[in-house]
Amino acid sequence: GDDAVSSPPFAAFGGEWSLWVYPRGYERPDRLSIFLHGKKSNRAATVVYHLGLLRPEGHPVVSRRSGGASFGEPDKCSSPTASLTWGVRAMVDLHEVHEPAHQFLHDGCLTVYALIESVEPEEVGVVDGGEDATTLEMPA
Repeated sequence: GDDAVSSPPFAAFGGEWSLWVYPRGYERPDRLSIFLHGKKSNRAATVVYHLGLLRPEGHPVVSRRSGGASFGEPDKCSSPTASLTWGVRAMVDLHEVHEPAHQFLHDGCLTVYALIESVEPEEVGVVDGGEDATTLEMPA
């Protein structure tokens, strides 16, 4: 099914986040899916992040890096692609997860991680000109 396992919330870059893992895949039933979810209270921002799986000794086995995803509530952001949740629908084939040679499982558990590399908040109150517009002179 499409049932997610959610991590406890964690704080990073002034926001609150959680990981959603779909052990049987999300829209891809043959793949493990992992998503980074931002709380509605987070500021709208472009976020560069990594999602992946760790080996027992803590080294990444598989990881994916976003090029910059627009996190935020779609109706409250300037980006037409804004979403509270971004991730990877096909992190790894599910049959590979259980193969000992791949070292995905340790003590029957899978360790997933998120690394938030940068958060660039969306501009607030951008003025597009007109009578009330103010121009700031910036020194060269």
